[in-house]
Amino acid sequence: MRAISDRVRWDLVRFWEQTGSIREAAKKARVPYGTALRWISRYRSTGDVKEQHKTGRKRALSTAAADTAKELLLDGGWSGAAAIGRELHLRGLTSKPVHGTTVIRGAKKAAAAQGDPIRVFRGKPLKELAPATLAKRLAFAKAHKHTHWRSVVFSDRKKFLFWYPGSMVKHVVWCRKGTKPVAKVSSHPMALNIYAALTPKGLTAVHMVAGSSKHTTTHTTKKGKPARNITASEYQQVLTKTLLPEGSKLMGGAQGSAWTFQQDNDPTHKAAPQIVNAYNKAHGTRVTVLPNWPPNSPDLNPIENVWAYVQRKVNARGCSTLEQFKEAVLEELAGVPQKHISRLYTSMPKRINSVINNKGDRTGY
Repeated sequence: MRAISDRVRWDLVRFWEQTGSIREAAKKARVPYGTALRWISRYRSTGDVKEQHKTGRKRALSTAAADTAKELLLDGGWSGAAAIGRELHLRGLTSKPVHGTTVIRGAKKAAAAQGDPIRVFRGKPLKELAPATLAKRLAFAKAHKHTHWRSVVFSDRKKFLFWYPGSMVKHVVWCRKGTKPVAKVSSHPMALNIYAALTPKGLTAVHMVAGSSKHTTTHTTKKGKPARNITASEYQQVLTKTLLPEGSKLMGGAQGSAWTFQQDNDPTHKAAPQIVNAYNKAHGTRVTVLPNWPPNSPDLNPIENVWAYVQRKVNARGCSTLEQFKEAVLEELAGVPQKHISRLYTSMPKRINSVINNKGDRTGY
């Protein structure tokens, strides 16, 4: 029903009183006959044309029931929302067992009203961080609360897996009712194992390492066998051949430019400070290694967000061969929007503050 203003309502009453006809009043006010009938009837019964308060549908869950539903959902010991609906009835909080959707809706409203919103989480549960890890993350965050992050270059290794040969995998796929999208999936996917680093001006070139499919490496394990994954000797090459020269070029280019290199706690990275010092002496640079990077902290490394962005883009391409897959990964890495990179750097103070507020626990990044 079309909403009309108070002025039009009173015009209807005036025209009706003048003509004695609801239909004529509707014509003069230029509103549908049904609208005119409604408001003139309202005037005749109440002497006014005010909106009447609508009682609405009775709530399925009382405040107490909704609060209990929230606590039971967070408890995690129930088989589902429908089971909680039955439990609310057994506790005398509802007149009958309520539907699971009603339970979830009521719990979410109660949580929002309390300033403690809840959300659903699907997938594998996160690994609980040990007290020692929490302490290290908290100490790192407090020490770097005022760090100038745009002078930091963030590095990481990523193994892109070729899971879906020939299939485009997107977040949303429309299909006919009663059908489901089907994709080719590789049980033992081929991979592209690479290092790269993120700077405020973009990504460095990529360095492919052992662990990549159809990639021959000259590096060996301690037992003298060909390496199937990154080794300390290969990481030295990654630094001196790619990440350090590329980082220096993007962080200023001039000899003597100063910037900070971040890396995670992979055992193969232990010699990085010595390698960086040797590189500085040989090339006149002033690179330092960011100390005390905490364990289990991918949420503090913005390059992780780049990996996820590129993975989505590559999945949506539907590559058919490993070569197409490799080419797609490199193209998408080279095409990460500068705005996206800038937002990631801007997020660093928020990430640090979130760790502090969470007493070392994970952030939402």
